[in-house]
Amino acid sequence: MDSLNWIQIDPGMKDIVELALKMFKAQKGIKGRKNINWKVVKCPLQEGTVECGYYVMKYMKEIINDPNCSIITKFKEKATYTQHEIDALRIEWAEYVDDFIPIDETLD
Repeated sequence: MDSLNWIQIDPGMKDIVELALKMFKAQKGIKGRKNINWKVVKCPLQEGTVECGYYVMKYMKEIINDPNCSIITKFKEKATYTQHEIDALRIEWAEYVDDFIPIDETLD
């Protein structure tokens, strides 16, 4: 999933992921399974260059909220997120983080 639409899978990163999965299978004693079948997943594209973190959070939220939907087909209908959707996510994130910031009562 690439919100910038570069569609370039870094061969080094691909090797790392494949090695990690092989190690995991070996540790768990899992046998079988063929090589990984890599697919480029169409997803909403960001219009700017700084929204990628929000796009990743939005993807994760949508995937978790609908676990029965295939990731491969999940975002086919959505070209991008609206500014309103990104702003709503920013507010949700800020409110969540705010709960963890201690209040210093002596500053009042």
